Amino acid sequence: MDISTEGFAIDSLEAGTALTIQTANSEYRFVVVDATDGRVVVAGGAFPHAVSAVLQGSSAGGSLLKTRWVGVGLRMKLLVDGTRFVTSRVRSISRVH
Repeated sequence: MDISTEGFAIDSLEAGTALTIQTANSEYRFVVVDATDGRVVVAGGAFPHAVSAVLQGSSAGGSLLKTRWVGVGLRMKLLVDGTRFVTSRVRSISRVH
């Protein structure tokens, strides 16, 4: 698994990988379902209960999207039931063992 202090590419992770991602405002728990298309189960922040989502990538807040990447200092973009959610900036990423 390739998680650095700077970020990771979702397609470098195996199905079942669990992560905790701390943003400026919330903590999210992710479990990778299918890394090839960015499918995850996420809970935390705007999602009090676990939901299926697609991790589209990250951006600095504009329209430029770094596809399938989550990076410290960037905002994650998730697609849940056709609605896009943008998080506050990522502060840290850790693997749940």
